[in-house]
Amino acid sequence: MDKDKVAPHNPSQPSESSKKGQTPSVTVTAQASKKELPDTGAKNGIAETILGVIVFLATAGWLKLRKNQE
Repeated sequence: MDKDKVAPHNPSQPSESSKKGQTPSVTVTAQASKKELPDTGAKNGIAETILGVIVFLATAGWLKLRKNQE
């Protein structure tokens, strides 16, 4: 049973990241922090939105009239 136990790892010298008072320096450039979305070619079209709403309302009105006639 004693063979199955694992001894804890105690390094003789601490690693660089475990030394107190030292933090790794990170340099962030303006280009790296600026995230830009790719151009997909889609445009915000208010005309298409209005046309879609008009078609929807016309279809809903036509369906309601049709149902009332039956």
